[in-house]
Amino acid sequence: MATLAEDVPFHVTQNAGNLTRNVTQMTTNNTRNISCMTNASFLDIPFYLSGCPEAASASSLTQLLHVIDQTNIIDWTELPEDVFANPRKLGEGVYGEVFATVYKGQPTALKVIPFHGDKVVYDGKVNGEYLLDAAGMLPEILINRELSALYDPSGDFSTPNFIQLLKTNVVRGEYPESFLVAWDEFDEEKESENDRPTEYASKEQLFITMGMAMGGTDLEHFQMKNEDQVISALLQVTISLIVAEEKLEFEHRDLHIGNVLVLEDETDLEYKYMGGTMALRSYGVRVNLIDFTLSRMRKEGTTIFRDLESDEELFTGTGDYQFDIYRMMRHENQYVADIFVLVELQSMWDQLLSFDTLRDIFSSDHFYDVLERHLVIKERTKEL
Repeated sequence: MATLAEDVPFHVTQNAGNLTRNVTQMTTNNTRNISCMTNASFLDIPFYLSGCPEAASASSLTQLLHVIDQTNIIDWTELPEDVFANPRKLGEGVYGEVFATVYKGQPTALKVIPFHGDKVVYDGKVNGEYLLDAAGMLPEILINRELSALYDPSGDFSTPNFIQLLKTNVVRGEYPESFLVAWDEFDEEKESENDRPTEYASKEQLFITMGMAMGGTDLEHFQMKNEDQVISALLQVTISLIVAEEKLEFEHRDLHIGNVLVLEDETDLEYKYMGGTMALRSYGVRVNLIDFTLSRMRKEGTTIFRDLESDEELFTGTGDYQFDIYRMMRHENQYVADIFVLVELQSMWDQLLSFDTLRDIFSSDHFYDVLERHLVIKERTKEL
């Protein structure tokens, strides 16, 4: 861990470039794409199949199994026993459910998503939407995997602020009884908006289980103690988006306050940007960014994203500020496949900048000056 001075929360060493300017400029040069997965050439094998060229002509389910390093579909009972010991439902979405559990002794947030493989087992709607097929499951898994890889500080780009994907499985069968108990307890306490899994689960139904690290409390319900924590959290989000955008042309595209988790953690944080090492004082908070269902990235000629233009319901929702943000993004970009990072950050301002002084600062023309006071470049060898 880099040594931190007492008077500034953020330091840059080695070749980190003019990160301050990148923070203020954000993204302005993304290309437009119109499909969920595209390659530079039809002859190219996408990066996620490069180790198994024959999989390129295989079914989407076979490709999915290859990506998660699983030979065959497994039964629920083949997961570690501690997964089912005492699960607790954390949350839900149209995709499915998230349970707090344990996976081989490690506390885990397990995201459970029903889908169909080479054949359709259940053709009705689940939670108001039709199930995705295996091809539709690939983008979120791939993006989760690539962002998790940025946790490794040995490369030229790294950040500790994207939730870690620990293990992904494709399982088949009836919904586990202990998960149903947890589902019912959640429903009794909070009134679930989802269908009870017994309505669509069967012996042949397929599920994706994505085991992720426990990320903390969402920003909406986390109480910041002081302005230092607020600034640190904002910088953690901003710098992580810059790192991921530079490395993967990444756009989150759904960065509302429910997708920003916060842990109490006194450990200071390190980042890598273009080979430069950066150290950020945490002031007791560490951010974890989650939920990449709508996200976009590009690697080795393959672009992965969801075509938001085809999802009109995304832009007609009401009752929450995030729906206003979706409409703002569409208006700002005139084409929703391009979402500027700066616009994404607006979706957090009302909650994150709850201190009047910070609201004044970050809403003013002096945002650049604020970053200069908190961002110290100790050695600059390359001007971006």
